[in-house]
Amino acid sequence: MITITNSGGQALNGTDPGDYFKVIFFGTDDNYITNPGAGAFFVRMNTYSDTAMTDLVDGGVTVANVMNESISIQTKVLETMDFSVGTHDPDTYNDSVLTGVGRPAHGSCSTLLMADPQGPGVTNSTTYNNQPHNVLQLGDPNAEYSLKTNLAYDVNSYWRLSSNSSGGATVYYTGHTLTNTVGDEIAPLTDTVAGGKESITGTEQFGLAIQQDGTAGVFAVDGDSYGSTSTAGDFAKLVADDADPVKSHLPQLYPLVPVTNYSNGAGVLTTTDPKFAFNAHADSYAVPIASETTDVVNCVTAKMRYVANIAATTPAGIYTTKINFVASPQY
Repeated sequence: MITITNSGGQALNGTDPGDYFKVIFFGTDDNYITNPGAGAFFVRMNTYSDTAMTDLVDGGVTVANVMNESISIQTKVLETMDFSVGTHDPDTYNDSVLTGVGRPAHGSCSTLLMADPQGPGVTNSTTYNNQPHNVLQLGDPNAEYSLKTNLAYDVNSYWRLSSNSSGGATVYYTGHTLTNTVGDEIAPLTDTVAGGKESITGTEQFGLAIQQDGTAGVFAVDGDSYGSTSTAGDFAKLVADDADPVKSHLPQLYPLVPVTNYSNGAGVLTTTDPKFAFNAHADSYAVPIASETTDVVNCVTAKMRYVANIAATTPAGIYTTKINFVASPQY
């Protein structure tokens, strides 16, 4: 039983049926009501006109209560990850271009596309010289995509990642430097120099880096920020002007943070602005290139830039390599 006494002498106005007062029950560490936990119990409130509780004014109504078990609901959210690589970003093409070649229209995080003789960005079936759809031709297109001692050449690919891991995710690369059929190699750029190394013509070099302009990790196109009217399609400009992080946003690396040696791929190749690196042991173990460690990853996109230079003494031959990108969630 709980006794509540009107010690302040507050009186209700008997002539006003709308007059009322409010009683609030609350517990303290050493004074509280114990829930019966199960079965039926009854609540009754009596009102007395005196503190001795001898003059019953209102006997109230006894209210029956029944304790029941709660309904417990359980489900699971399994670990998910979407990771795609490609040579084309569909966000640089309008819906009409994509649907015109049988590709899906834009979604909130469209899968990246590989090269396709009949696909977006390819003007005719000979552009890729009948190479597989995942081959990037690095070199002078007017000289069988060959390298020159006085010019640096670059190509681009992309990777896109979403992961619901609360501990974030890390993206790695593996692979070997450019090698010809008899084992001659183009020297890889060391990845021990903070920030990477610039392209130097006349010197054997092969390296890669993330091409971004530094603004929240938004990647750059031809040295300009993504979304520029001169380098992007109507859809890309629409996203740039009306970006909605819930529906779609600019292709950007953020919140992933690039590893320092691979973070400076943007800029004009003939200047010292873009810098590259390549770990000579990337064919033995995966090398981290970007990471986020505190939150889920919502549709991040990286534009990868690859550069190659040769010396006058670089042996002749057809040089190839395969670069793999691996995404790993963190729990």
